[in-house]
Amino acid sequence: SHYSPMDGLATEAAQGLLSKAFQDNRVPVVFARTMKSNIASQKVMQRLGMDPIREFQDHRFPGKNKTAVWYEIINKEK
Repeated sequence: SHYSPMDGLATEAAQGLLSKAFQDNRVPVVFARTMKSNIASQKVMQRLGMDPIREFQDHRFPGKNKTAVWYEIINKEK
């Protein structure tokens, strides 16, 4: 597999945001959604420890395929 300097950048940035969100126990849960076909985004969410909650139709997405996936992670310190 080909390595790019950008590999892991999305995960690293999102982990920083999660840490900030959960800091001082102010946020009980963080959610994210992406197109079901966007496997790369789903992998980032999974690496962050987020759980897939449900699939749904999101008509804000472009194109014919409107299936989205909802992920969540709960602040275990809350």
